[in-house]
Amino acid sequence: MVGGFICLVGLLHLAQARAGCVGQLDVDSIYRRTAPNNRLGTDQRTLKAYAELYQYRLARFDDDGVWQLAKPWQRHFRFSKERFDAIEQAADSAAPAPNLSAILLSYANIPPDAKLTRTPPGVLASWVDKSGTATQRIIRSPAEIGAEVLGIAPEDFEKLLDELVSKGPPPGYRGICAPTTILIHPVF
Repeated sequence: MVGGFICLVGLLHLAQARAGCVGQLDVDSIYRRTAPNNRLGTDQRTLKAYAELYQYRLARFDDDGVWQLAKPWQRHFRFSKERFDAIEQAADSAAPAPNLSAILLSYANIPPDAKLTRTPPGVLASWVDKSGTATQRIIRSPAEIGAEVLGIAPEDFEKLLDELVSKGPPPGYRGICAPTTILIHPVF
């Protein structure tokens, strides 16, 4: 029975590829291209992947694909924004969130013992890695990450997402593609 399931999944991916749908392989290649050495956290990598998928669909005049991508992209942006806000609060020396170590790891792939400082380009994380080397990295907001990929101003990024979702499905929406999903790969 397992072989039949794998065959069915393979046929589904083939049908979606012929219909022009985004499959898991496209997303995996985008992940490898956006973060080849796994420096980015899951949230940062996923935000970049959504932005690149949007550009891919837009370049092919695929309104159905853009519509299917808009709502999950907006949802992920909002979750990422909450996590980034928790990181900013910790950098401002406010009471850090109790799950800050998990947030740092999932959002930016930063170890929990990092010292956070707010700077104009973002939140500066400083820590000493396992080899004893001092490391620093700027943690940028989700709007800055998406805006960089799309080439727009960060303050316009959230407006773009809201506009995409509020427009509703395109005229003549076929709905032949399964909803585009982005699989989250754990970073260790």
